Amino acid sequence: MKSVEYLKKVKKLKGLSSNKLGELLNMNHTSMSKLLTEKTTMSDYTASQVAEILGIDEMEIIALCNMERARKEEEKDYWFKKLQKLAACVIATATLAIGTLSHDIRSGDGAISAEKTALYAISAITALFLLLSHFA
Repeated sequence: MKSVEYLKKVKKLKGLSSNKLGELLNMNHTSMSKLLTEKTTMSDYTASQVAEILGIDEMEIIALCNMERARKEEEKDYWFKKLQKLAACVIATATLAIGTLSHDIRSGDGAISAEKTALYAISAITALFLLLSHFA
């Protein structure tokens, strides 16, 4: 996935024009146009803002932008490894959430509260969504 896809997600999610997206991110029309046409990549600050709007870990976008900006293979590899670590954390979180839910269902009389079930489900879905977004 390219970093510009995150901008497009915000644009679609909020139903914004390119100009309104620029206003939301405190950017002028020219800067936003350069980002959307992939002539430049987001600054770490803008990447962080976008991540906050999307409700995802900011390192996901920051690492991707830095990887796209990197000129040396060594730098690209460094940022790629950061993305891999983040993906591993997402997998671990999803596994833990699903495993805990499975354990709670099997233990005792099998009854767990609706609130706890919803919390586990949301955690697992969020973690899986984050994981899948890395490979989309």
